[in-house]
Amino acid sequence: PSSCRGTVTSHSLPSVILCFRFCHPQSSSEKPMSCAVPVATAEEEKRLLSEKTCCLKEAILKDEKPRVIRTLKQELSEALKKAAASESEALEDRQLALAIVSAHGACLRFLGETLRNDPEIVSAALGNLPDAFEHAGDLIKSNRNFVLGILKNGRGRLLRFASEALRADREVVHEAVKDNWAALQFACPELRGVKTIVLEA
Repeated sequence: PSSCRGTVTSHSLPSVILCFRFCHPQSSSEKPMSCAVPVATAEEEKRLLSEKTCCLKEAILKDEKPRVIRTLKQELSEALKKAAASESEALEDRQLALAIVSAHGACLRFLGETLRNDPEIVSAALGNLPDAFEHAGDLIKSNRNFVLGILKNGRGRLLRFASEALRADREVVHEAVKDNWAALQFACPELRGVKTIVLEA
């Protein structure tokens, strides 16, 4: 077109650029520029989770202000949510998972089923936050020996997260109630009226 000919001046430059784009449309072989954000690899996610875990542990050891610790816990939780959403291999790393739940027990809920049934990992999570047992796997919630072992030292109320079968187990309920009388409410109806258990409460 005639508008593309002639001397180019600073005033006509925008028009020339527009005309050039009109006269020379993008080739079908040319790839459009991508604005997509690169997806983090499993190794990068592991590194990020490890760094955030270390920061949180250091803050706890240094007895930082509660606000600082809450912020670090939130950051770690957010990083774990993203890793869980992408089904990352990072959450299959047992040693990393152990470090994470030791620093922030609530993060147990982001781990895979296998790790949430791992006695050592669940114990580490409970050591940081007893109520994290709510997020443990079904298999370990049904593990009689494991559950009997955690219903001590003021943790009797964790009976509420145990399997239905164990909440109907007389010995398990007795141990829970002996530790904390309030655990009686989580026993099956049949055991709530058993005299020896009620007296223990």
